[in-house]
Formats: sequence, structure tokens, C-alpha cells
Amino acid sequence: MEEFLLHHCVTSDVTKSANNDDQGSMWQTSSRAECVLVQENRQAHGASRVILSSMLQLTLQSFKTTNVLLLTLESPQVADDVEASAKFSHVDYSADAAHFQSSSSKSQLLTKMMLDIERVEAKIALNGATSARPMVVVLDSLNALLQQTSLQQVLLFLRRLRSHAVVGSVIARLNAGAESLKVAQALAAQATALNGRSSESIEYFQVLGSSIKFVAPMDADHDTTAVDPTPKRKTNITTEVMKGAKQSEFKRKTQSDSKPSLLALQNQPESLGQAPLPVRQEEVSFNLSISDAEQRAKSQVQLPYMHQGGVSSGSNATNPGSISGNIATSASNNSLFFIDEDDPDWDDDDLDDDLDI
Repeated sequence: MEEFLLHHCVTSDVTKSANNDDQGSMWQTSSRAECVLVQENRQAHGASRVILSSMLQLTLQSFKTTNVLLLTLESPQVADDVEASAKFSHVDYSADAAHFQSSSSKSQLLTKMMLDIERVEAKIALNGATSARPMVVVLDSLNALLQQTSLQQVLLFLRRLRSHAVVGSVIARLNAGAESLKVAQALAAQATALNGRSSESIEYFQVLGSSIKFVAPMDADHDTTAVDPTPKRKTNITTEVMKGAKQSEFKRKTQSDSKPSLLALQNQPESLGQAPLPVRQEEVSFNLSISDAEQRAKSQVQLPYMHQGGVSSGSNATNPGSISGNIATSASNNSLFFIDEDDPDWDDDDLDDDLDI
């Protein structure tokens, strides 16, 4: 991901010159800027905001970038960890409620944002940029735009932004869990790189290699951290993939922490004759086992049925042929016989007595 941000998020990796056509990269010849979508799925607990802040810091380190414009619609705190730099500009719209009260079909917020972007582009043109596309635009929330206008307007806004001559990259954040699947897929289709965050991906860490650029999940069944550079037309983007490794919480514990406590030994299901647990105790945050007192209380509860396979509960366990209270038996093996005491038609006499012979 670092390689992608430092070298590919600005479409030109050479200086702007009329005599370097033979040495120009494929990014410079692209008609549209690169687009990175930071997507957060359900139960990721805002991890995409941290990723977006890290992307800002990495982009500012690129020598080809002369201006990074951050537009915050939801979380101005994204810029708190970014170091002060002459390259960095921040415009916050979240504090002005007038931007989020448009009743027209075309939101005035998009118009205001485009004017601010063009104002920064004009300053770049006056200063004389040395790179072909030296500007990076960062949006902290596409969800806020979708609340003000339609999906078509948001897609048109992104396409117009990517067609600007000085914009080298557009980085946007989307909370996919708050939108429908079709909306998330439509926005992801506009991206040349997708960074997905989910509850499973937070448990994975990246194993870096000298010849590896992107990180993919080790297990295809898990929705893990993945930077997926999708090949687009006329760009010839190559994809390099490596596997991630899951960091086990078991192995991170110290030897003293890994020793079982006395309470844990007392609550082992094997010592109480309980059935095997469906999951390991370490995988959940609550206690799956029950204490000895709870087990004894459980065994003394009378149930409205009794197994006929040799296991029963209550005071009638020693006399499986008796009927007392709400417990009865059946002649068939491993069967359940239920007596509804509230049934007025119930008669404990022999049912054959009611037959007329």
C-alpha cells in the first residue's frame, strides 16, 4: 500500500517536460487520475478513519506531490495526526449546517466543494508545478454526500474531479455498512485500488517483502485486509500479491498470562460432565461454562418430559414406570412423552377404556 500511495497515486513519476515523451510513465499518459477507495464494512469500529489518516501522511511524503487537499464532511479529526506542511490544505464542511440542508435535487454542497478545489488548482497553476499531476484530493466521507444527493451525482462528481488536469489522485472513504450493496459496488467500480476494512481484517497484519507491493488475505473465506489494484482500460496495471498472516492472540500472551487460573480450572466442562463447548472459551468474551452450584441446580429442575434412554432427572429417576406430577414415560426407547397439565381433556386412565367393544 505504501508503494502504491507514494508512486502511483500521482499519475506522473517524472518531471513535467516536453522532451521526455520516451521516458514518460504509463501513469502520465492516463486520461484520468487514480482513485483509491477506503471501504469500511460492518463492525470495523471506524478503522477506516485511521487508515485514511495514514494515507494522508504517506501522500505528503511523495516528492511528486505539491498539494494535498483534505475535504472533511464528517470527521475533521482525521487531520489531527497530520504534521503541518506547506503542501497540506484542509477545508471542513461539517461545522456548517447550511451545507447539509439542501432540498434541491442537486446538492449545493457539491458545487461548493468543486469551487474550493478549483481555487486550489488555480494557485498550483500560478506557482508552476514541476509534476504533471501534482495534486491529491482526499474526501473523508462519501456517505455524507450520498445523504445530500443521489448516487448518480456523486459518481459524476468523482469523474469530473478525476478529469481535472492537475489532480493526480482522489482518495475517498466509504462506510459500506451504512449503504446498500448496489451503492457500495457502484462506488468500488470507480476505484483503481480498494482498501477494505472489516472486523476480520483488523486481526491480520502485513508481512512486508522487498518485491511485494500489495497485501491479500491468506484465507479466501475471510474478508481480510486487501489492497486490490483493479486493472483499468489503457493503464496496463500489473498486480503483485502476497499473503497475509493472522496474528494469534494466544501467541502474543506472556508465559505467566497463559497459565490457567484456579477459577478457569474449576469451570472446565470436562470436570462437570458437560457436553463439549461449540467454540473455544478463548474465542469469546464471556464465560461459557457453569459452576458446580449451577450444575446441581440444573440437575434438580423437573422437566415436563423424560428421556427413556436410561437418563432422567428429578425424584422419579429410580422408578421409570411411575407417573408423578408432570413426568411420565413411554414404552418406546429414547422417546419423549409430554403431559400438558392444563389440558382439560387429559385423563390418566387407560385410553382403551374409552373404546366401545
